[in-house]
Amino acid sequence: MEEKSIMLLSLLLTRVLDRKEIISLFDSPNSLEMIKTKLISQKMLNKDILEHCKNIFEDCKKENIIPIAFFDNRYPVKLRNLASISLLLFTKGNLDLLDLPTISIVGSRKSSKNTLNWTYTFSKDASESGYVIVSGGALGVDTYAHKAALDTSGRTICVLGSGLNNIYPKENIELIKKIMENGLVISSYIPSSNVDKYKLLERNRITSALGDRILIVSTGITGGAMSQFKISQQQKKNISCLSPSLELEPTEGILHIIKNNKIKLIKDFRDFVTEQNSTEKQTNFKSYFSNTITI
Repeated sequence: MEEKSIMLLSLLLTRVLDRKEIISLFDSPNSLEMIKTKLISQKMLNKDILEHCKNIFEDCKKENIIPIAFFDNRYPVKLRNLASISLLLFTKGNLDLLDLPTISIVGSRKSSKNTLNWTYTFSKDASESGYVIVSGGALGVDTYAHKAALDTSGRTICVLGSGLNNIYPKENIELIKKIMENGLVISSYIPSSNVDKYKLLERNRITSALGDRILIVSTGITGGAMSQFKISQQQKKNISCLSPSLELEPTEGILHIIKNNKIKLIKDFRDFVTEQNSTEKQTNFKSYFSNTITI
């Protein structure tokens, strides 16, 4: 498995084949050695890059970083159906968290103190109720969501837009190291990778995909939280927003969202649970009649 994953990373770094071509390659019945020989002969795979990737994997072992490829049975089920699947993840922490109920919490870095306090309380209640809190490790709402989970069950997943050994933002290095010890940190980039806007978008895509439900706490008209809302919509996620009636800033983005979309609004965790139970009852009701009524 490791040799196969090393070859996968080599192909990703070489950037000669696209995702579909790589997936097709690894789905072929040919042996790994045969595939490798053919790729090297066609100059699609470079021996120096292969050696470099072996060194990356050796360094990962020293750092207790676990690379998980899309063909690995440990690869998160929730990410498998994405249109542009991340073919290789670098993880550190408790992989069992991927199999538990999750809430992805999204919000602005520029949220007010009252908004951050609300986030902490909600995340604490959710964590105590058995949910894994998923967020992106950013300043503001993300930070308070992660902290609340660490202060209760420890069950939180942080998705980075940089490598695991090059944590962004720098202000959250200690927080994210604690998540590595008690929760789980995930990146789709090699551990030394720097952050950039495209990697942050990929982070948002994975953060949304890992959530069974999405909660938008606060957002402006533009910015990362609004971008993540749009991604969650594209992924057809079950989305809730914090009610603007609480006047927890910034609310401009939420007002824009609910003006143009039918979105569930909540004021606290009890609202969130009540809304979820109502949705489940409706689903079960429809399922019951679809299974019992025949024409």
